[in-house]
Amino acid sequence: MKTNNLIYLTQLLLLSFPALLAGQSQALIFAVGEYRHLEQEPSTAIADAAALGAVLSARFGFYVEVVENPARADIEEKLEEYRLRQERDLSLSRGQLLLYFIGRGAEENGAGCFLPADADLNQLAATALPWHHLLAEIASIECSHILVVADAPHSSAINPDWNGQAPSGEARALPTGQHHGSLESRRDYITRIMLSLDAKDERGRREASLTRLFREGLDRGAEQTPEASVGWVAQYINQQAREAAAPYSFKGDNPYTTFVFYHQPGKQTEQTPGEDDSELWRLAQRQNTLEAYSFYLQLYPYGRYATEALRNIEQFPDTLTTADGRTWEAKPGPAYAAKDGFVLARGGTFTPEKIQRAAQSRGGASPEVTIRDFYLSPEEVTFDAYTRFCLATGRSTPNNPFWRSRGPVVNVDWYDAIEYCNWLSRQNGLKEVYTIQASETDPDPGNFNAGDEKRWAVAANWKANGYRLPTVAEWEYAACGPSGRSVKEARVSMGNRVQEWCWDWEAYGYRGEARKLFNPLGFPRGAYRALRGEAADTYDGQPCGYPGAGTPTLRHSSVGFRMVRNVW
Repeated sequence: MKTNNLIYLTQLLLLSFPALLAGQSQALIFAVGEYRHLEQEPSTAIADAAALGAVLSARFGFYVEVVENPARADIEEKLEEYRLRQERDLSLSRGQLLLYFIGRGAEENGAGCFLPADADLNQLAATALPWHHLLAEIASIECSHILVVADAPHSSAINPDWNGQAPSGEARALPTGQHHGSLESRRDYITRIMLSLDAKDERGRREASLTRLFREGLDRGAEQTPEASVGWVAQYINQQAREAAAPYSFKGDNPYTTFVFYHQPGKQTEQTPGEDDSELWRLAQRQNTLEAYSFYLQLYPYGRYATEALRNIEQFPDTLTTADGRTWEAKPGPAYAAKDGFVLARGGTFTPEKIQRAAQSRGGASPEVTIRDFYLSPEEVTFDAYTRFCLATGRSTPNNPFWRSRGPVVNVDWYDAIEYCNWLSRQNGLKEVYTIQASETDPDPGNFNAGDEKRWAVAANWKANGYRLPTVAEWEYAACGPSGRSVKEARVSMGNRVQEWCWDWEAYGYRGEARKLFNPLGFPRGAYRALRGEAADTYDGQPCGYPGAGTPTLRHSSVGFRMVRNVW
């Protein structure tokens, strides 16, 4: 790490704990849909987790983190991370934490175990996670109200009534009424509840899985009551499933309190698709291409047809056929310039280097990221160009002491960058990509950073042909992917002089709803915007995607931006 990156060190540390900025209700969901050493079975675990997360975030204001296909070490490390998080933030320690497990289970020496992605049935003692072990770790987290939900076989083994085993938990009565009190009023009454289906050997029927019923219960609760307690949800599950929802206490639980989902009326996000969900899905089915299904998932990652879209995507080979019949193969093509001097980055498929190294170290598969063709600026926006924007819009020019006029503009924040993109689009008769409402605060409480005094409401139209910031995937593809050499031959220097703003909320990774990700747009919410370049790893002379991030209002002498635009 170079010296000029040290100013981000505190931010990057905070970014490792994004829920610090997201209020008092958190949900951590572990979902395992693929196992390394077990025979594969059809699984909806990842899609189930995404759909549940959407409801928790959209209707109840939870900060949601989904960990997909975690190994045993991943689960233990993440629980330790959350334990430290609660210790460092009083508002979180007085709040609520939902820990949700979706996957397969097993029985070992009479006890139920959760199977992480690296579990081996021949070595359960070393690779599985017994529920009593998990609950002991969870009980040490300093949070007033903790609910553990287990959608996995043998999860009810902790229950004293299960299979005649010695009690390791106590049966728990769950109040189903309303008016349980605010978080503040309940902070001294500790909640420690685990909920599972009262079934020894299955997750429940496919058409009546615990997670689907839990999500439906939350939805119904939001429609009928301002406070959907876990008791209310469990009651709904009991009415719908052939197995009872079995709740019980673990260490520290006060039987006179409960876990409550406080409904936020009128709150909707992109995670809860409306009527256009069906219209776009019908269009995707008619086109029946990888591009069409992937585009549906970009707009509706938690849509009603997300599971089917993912299943269809997996059937396509590595060659990409677009809606108009063109075929792109995963190999670089020549670069050429557009009328505005932008270079064409030919589409292709790649695995980001750091993601690949991390996956290989754990023996797992790396996600493949497919990028469509896009035009890339051969240089960062210069101080000269940005000055023309300032003069036209009546704003002050940024402090630019270290560069000549043709050098990259610096001391511009993320909002400055997207405003410049829209201005230049108007100047060139192109459709603006960004809808910027500076007078309104971002309605998503998950997009919160105490250092961001603007918090403007910003949305992107990905069909527009105007100028925009690159996504992290596009930036890393241009710097390190199969088009990297052709882009380099066109004398494009990616982030060698300054760090560059990207569109995405930084979350250190790609959303892996599918093995084949098509033009990923990043996580739907966060606290910091992504930065790429400069003090980064290098690949053939080009800086690759070392994760960097900054508060959206950060202005610094090492931060600038470049632009891209769609080819249509």
